Amino acid sequence: VKQPKKKKLKKNKTSKPSNPDVLSDANNPLEIVANALHKRNKAISAPPGALPDGWEKAQDASGKTYYFHRGTNKQQWEKPTKPRESSNWKVARDSTGKEYYYNDKGETTWRRPPST
Repeated sequence: VKQPKKKKLKKNKTSKPSNPDVLSDANNPLEIVANALHKRNKAISAPPGALPDGWEKAQDASGKTYYFHRGTNKQQWEKPTKPRESSNWKVARDSTGKEYYYNDKGETTWRRPPST
């Protein structure tokens, strides 16, 4: 009896994570959706260097840059960073049965995220 040929999986060089030992199946619907969401989120995210909501950049009399928040009147020399938003990580399995994780922001990883 002839055994059916097994599909060969190609190494995925473009999606996250970029581990050269990770195999991916381009026909896996979850991978297709995760990759599409990741690309979309990268395209619509704030430009690099954008300040968190409410923060503005200014200069003092000597020309040194500082940052202030209108709502709280907080002032600081260091550039404020956006707080990390919690991600609702979900677990799925690829076509070989290996677990991976994805979230609503389009991120994917083979390692268990700390919030799961």
